[in-house]
Amino acid sequence: MRVSISPRGALKLKPDTEEEREAFKVFAAV
Repeated sequence: MRVSISPRGALKLKPDTEEEREAFKVFAAV
């Protein structure tokens, strides 16, 4: 999982692995 900061100063999480992507989808759906 990587965290990047957008030009506007917003944090963006970037899942690296398939597992993280699955967990990320669940997390984003909440």
